[in-house]
Amino acid sequence: MNPLDSANILLTKRGDTWLSNFNPAHRETARWLVEGLTLVSLSYFSRTVHRLVEKEANSCDGPVALFAIREVDKGVSYFQQAAVASPLSNSVNALTEGADIGSEGHIVSILRQIVTSNPTTFLNHPTVAEMRRRECRTIIVVDDLIGSGHRARKFIDAIWLDRTIRSWWSLGYISIRVIAFSSTMRGERNVTKAKCTPAVIVEQVCPTYPELPWPKHKRDSVEELCKTYGHRTLKPNMAMGYKKLMVSMVFEHGCPNNAPSILWARPARNKTWKPLFPQRSVLEETQSVFPPEIVRRDPISVLIDAGQNRLARTGLSQMGNIASIQAFTFLALLAKGRRRNEALTFASGLSNHEVERLLDKYIAWGLVTPSRRITKSGLEELEHARRLFSKKLDVAPLGEESYYPRKLREATVS
Repeated sequence: MNPLDSANILLTKRGDTWLSNFNPAHRETARWLVEGLTLVSLSYFSRTVHRLVEKEANSCDGPVALFAIREVDKGVSYFQQAAVASPLSNSVNALTEGADIGSEGHIVSILRQIVTSNPTTFLNHPTVAEMRRRECRTIIVVDDLIGSGHRARKFIDAIWLDRTIRSWWSLGYISIRVIAFSSTMRGERNVTKAKCTPAVIVEQVCPTYPELPWPKHKRDSVEELCKTYGHRTLKPNMAMGYKKLMVSMVFEHGCPNNAPSILWARPARNKTWKPLFPQRSVLEETQSVFPPEIVRRDPISVLIDAGQNRLARTGLSQMGNIASIQAFTFLALLAKGRRRNEALTFASGLSNHEVERLLDKYIAWGLVTPSRRITKSGLEELEHARRLFSKKLDVAPLGEESYYPRKLREATVS
């Protein structure tokens, strides 16, 4: 087992207690549920958000206003809802009273650090008057996860309700951008439909259980498990997560409510249930399981789940060349119709940008079509690998070079 595998949560006392909620016949499926999680440590999350904000600011003219996305009232301007920090302050309060420090509180802290390190470029939750004084041309709103997009959309709409902001935008004086560590495809589409047409910048496409590169029976079993045991929680209507998204990403600073409720919800009345992440919080004993960076999945497990059993039985994973293993894993998933970024990022642990970059290479080499369908050449590469690695060898025969995909080798010849 990978020492940083998400299933290691089940080796903790809390994990063992959570697993005991299930009938013994259902515990294997419960393990699948946990194995499907992508874990994001607080340090990796913080570094990534910091990098994304600074990178985006480099493309902006003038100072950039930073805001942490939070819950707001519908139909009321954000700047009317957010009280000014003090009579002489140029900023508004970043958090609502009683806010969950485990979610937007961490983002507020990251934004404060960014502003402190570069106060000439960034403004920390400024008032409209301060944005006017500093001639701010860009607003960046930041979140950890855009699930359904409902909360982010409401926040952006609340900023848009300010007459001055609308006037600046209509005159082309200001733009609004959204940065999130992760987002579902559905959430991103929802946010981009806002009247201010915001650009959305995401590091990682959020994996969801329906899109994981698993066989259908495995996905169906996990879904049925969530529905069945969700009735034991206080949130049976969220058995598959808020808006039924079934998000499979958990942050060290908190579990999103888009994840299945059996992971985080309290027990229903007269029911016994002990959640893995009680009230969406990650307890200290399970924090140690979160890896420094998102982990690349075991290629053999990925291939077996994708239905590429013959390729999985070869010595492919022993070739030692990570780039080649990655290429074959992608081709194997594409050959089985798993073309969405959710599946590819889950399998590889790569960012959305890195996945897109690799796919562009495979398209240029003729292995994949622009619509992400594997070509005849791509299928030939997979078959060649199956034949070459059909016999596992501890030592390569004398005179035989380490194997690299033929198309990749041809493409790199000068």
